[in-house]
Amino acid sequence: MYNLEQRVPICSIMSSSHDSLLIEGTNGTLQIDDIRFIVAEFELDPSEADDNSTELEEFESEPFFVDLPFVDEALSLANNQIQAGLYDELEFEVENLDFEDEEEGEDEEHQTLADSIRSEFADWPNEASMVIVGTFTPTDGDPQSFTVFAEAEIEIEREFNPPLEVTENNIQQVVSVRINPTTWFKQSDGSVIDLTQ
Repeated sequence: MYNLEQRVPICSIMSSSHDSLLIEGTNGTLQIDDIRFIVAEFELDPSEADDNSTELEEFESEPFFVDLPFVDEALSLANNQIQAGLYDELEFEVENLDFEDEEEGEDEEHQTLADSIRSEFADWPNEASMVIVGTFTPTDGDPQSFTVFAEAEIEIEREFNPPLEVTENNIQQVVSVRINPTTWFKQSDGSVIDLTQ
């Protein structure tokens, strides 16, 4: 299992005409067909500049499972529990939930998420937070498929100045992030990680 740990900026997705991502390297081509991960933390902090008569509370989502889009769209974090108002900071964290070592009160909530994930990926390890599915074609070689589970820790923090205004009409557009997974798999020497290994 791979260990991916980094802070990444909010940035554009490299996309192709279909829902896969091609990454060319000096050692071959990595085709990523699917990336899914656990979002353990998603928070929005209210702005002190919001003079709305309704007191705005910090929004904190329950953990959820994401299918990362590759084609011309951002990852929407819209949630109907987010109150309309002004927010000055977003926090978004991918990490494992260690399904076998839960605190009291989290067992049922996390077990439901674990059951949902394992209905699609039966061999999902407890310590994994991400799965990557695709093929690696070495230079002058044949494509080889892979399914890799990763112990990924990815943290995105964004401060908004001026504050981010969330309304019922714009939540789909404004509460979203764009993630570029190419940087996870391209190495400094120009090669790509051979995930079949």
